[in-house]
Amino acid sequence: MRRAWIGLPISVVVGLTLSLFGSTVASASASASAGTAVITKPGQEVPLDSGGSTTPYGVWLPDDARCSGDTQHDEYHIFSFMFPKGVSPTGVSFKTGEAAGLGTNGRLGFVADGQYVGAINTAPTTGQVVGLPESYTWTRLTPKYLLLTGGKRTSAWEGGILCANKFGVVTNYWDTAIVFTASKTDVGGFTWRVPKSAQDAIVTGHSFPIGIVFVIVAVALAAVAVVMGRRRRIERDNGSEASAKSTSGPGLHDRPQAHSGAGMEST
Repeated sequence: MRRAWIGLPISVVVGLTLSLFGSTVASASASASAGTAVITKPGQEVPLDSGGSTTPYGVWLPDDARCSGDTQHDEYHIFSFMFPKGVSPTGVSFKTGEAAGLGTNGRLGFVADGQYVGAINTAPTTGQVVGLPESYTWTRLTPKYLLLTGGKRTSAWEGGILCANKFGVVTNYWDTAIVFTASKTDVGGFTWRVPKSAQDAIVTGHSFPIGIVFVIVAVALAAVAVVMGRRRRIERDNGSEASAKSTSGPGLHDRPQAHSGAGMEST
């Protein structure tokens, strides 16, 4: 599976963030499919609610996360993103191979191994989101960019993973809120936190349909009922047999007759 990485200096990647808002796509649909992403411990389905600038993290998506098309046939690609809260990814172009590039469009995203995570191929045919790194880091970001304006101590962002077609139109995305706060004690100058509801998203985000769960539970209960019913019938039948044997002794005609020599006539 080919993974395309775009490595750019952080000053280029984030320095022109304001130009992001002018990079809209007229054909972007407001009805793009949206879901929940969760910040986790790297490589684990364990939510990570907070950390510092050097804290590694992972990104969890539901099991059924997939694009509306695949890379092989439809030229869909997977991108990470990070926008100030209130900016929808559906209003931004993610056209692969744009001459302007990701950095000069002012787009931010997740970073792994020192490089922006984006332009990743989907699984063939299914369009499933695959090939994402297990571990990411914030170390290429600084308070200057994250806090947006001078003197601001806290800033809310939304970050996640999205799918875009060959025209750069976002069709599917999964995001989470991320709040950055300036810190004088952190080596990178900031800390971060995410909503506490992340655990619920992981528990309910697996692709095992709830309807199937109900069916399985119903079948299991029915099986238990059948077994218990059979057991009760067997116990009832055994009890009836035992009762019948205890109340019906041998009849009088079955009792052996006593014979006494004194009752015999002598000749």
